[in-house]
Amino acid sequence: VFALGMPGLHAGEVPEGKLHLIASDGHARYATHGYSEAIAVDSSKLYFAYMSGGEKFESKAWSYDLKDFTMTGPVDLDGRNADPHNYPNLTLDRLGRLHVVYGCHSNPMYYRHLKKASDISSWTPVRELMTNATYPRIFTRENGNLVVFYRDLSDGNHYGYIESTDNGATWSPFRALLRGGEGWTSVAYVGGVLVKGDDIHIAWS
Repeated sequence: VFALGMPGLHAGEVPEGKLHLIASDGHARYATHGYSEAIAVDSSKLYFAYMSGGEKFESKAWSYDLKDFTMTGPVDLDGRNADPHNYPNLTLDRLGRLHVVYGCHSNPMYYRHLKKASDISSWTPVRELMTNATYPRIFTRENGNLVVFYRDLSDGNHYGYIESTDNGATWSPFRALLRGGEGWTSVAYVGGVLVKGDDIHIAWS
């Protein structure tokens, strides 16, 4: 069962209409994961994305109104996921628009963002940001720039990032931070990324 409810409540204490069942078909859903940041919140809404269960692993998004406890969704982001490693990742920009990257596990990384703040029914067309990527995570920096950290396999096995200074309209070339060698045993498995001001903190094994 995958559900969203009010915090601080225990079994039997959930008011009617305040617990929202999203799925109960026995397939796993992941709103967060070690390689995923799939929850974002502003002053009025909580947003989250996940992969559906079964064989398709489609990326879906919901919004949850923090004032009246109503749900909007699911919105199908796209069906271009090949396996259960393609976790969707979210961030909010300074305009209040949601940005999402998803769909890649040694294959193309896809990207979309909301056309209007708070409206998850209206998305930009799907764009392919990179051709061969794995485990992307998208962040909004303090200066408003968007950054996507990921493992790039287009020319080796390197971990780094791309950056946008214009709210996702254009992106920089890939900038490698950790360079891997040949074979999976020499690939960096990044467990955490923290962006603080001009500093980037990364933990990996």
